[in-house]
Amino acid sequence: MELSGDYGLARYEQMDYHAILGVSVDATPVEIRKRYQRIARTLHPDKAHDLPPQTQQIAAQLLSRWVNPAYKKLSQDKVRKEHLLILKLLGQRAAQAPPAWNTTAAKSLAQTPHPEIFYQQTLEGLAQTQFDDIATALVVASTISELNLAYLAWKTQSGYRYATAKSTTVPPQPAAAPPPTPSVGAAPPRPPMPPAGQAP
Repeated sequence: MELSGDYGLARYEQMDYHAILGVSVDATPVEIRKRYQRIARTLHPDKAHDLPPQTQQIAAQLLSRWVNPAYKKLSQDKVRKEHLLILKLLGQRAAQAPPAWNTTAAKSLAQTPHPEIFYQQTLEGLAQTQFDDIATALVVASTISELNLAYLAWKTQSGYRYATAKSTTVPPQPAAAPPPTPSVGAAPPRPPMPPAGQAP
C-alpha cells in the first residue's frame, strides 16, 4: 500500500498528509481534527469487524501506517507550518515547470476560470467517498495529491501576477488645484511696490 509516485507531491518525494486525510491544503486545525476523527471511526477495528479479514487488515494498516502519522504531523502547529512552507515551494516548482497532469481533475483545474471553487468542490467530492472502498483509499489519495499540486501551482501563478501588477502600477498623480476665483466685488490686487530709491 503506497501512494503512486507519478501523482502529486510524490513526484518530488514528498508525503502529502492532506491528501491522505482528504482535506484541503488550506484546512484549519479544527477541520483537520474533525476529518481525522471521522476516518478513525471508519477504520477502527470495532467498526471494521464485519468486514472480510483481508479488508480488516487493510483498514488496520491504513490507520496505523498512514492516517495516524498524517494526523500527527498536521496536528502539531510547528510541524504543520513547516510542511505548508514545503508545499509552497513545491507549488513554485510546479508553476515554473508544469508537469504532465495524470488526472482529469488536475487538468481541469489548470483550465477552469475559477480554480479555487473548482478545487474545493472537486476535493469534497473525492473525500466524501475516499474510504467507501478501503482497498482503494490510497488510490483516491493519489488523485487528491495531484489535485493539490495543481492547486498549489495555480496559487503561485496567481500570487505572482498579483504582486507583479502591484509593483508595476504607477499611482495616479494628484490633480493640480485650480487657481482661486476672485469673489464678485472684490478690490483688484495691488501692483507690487518698486524697489527703494526708484521712482514709481
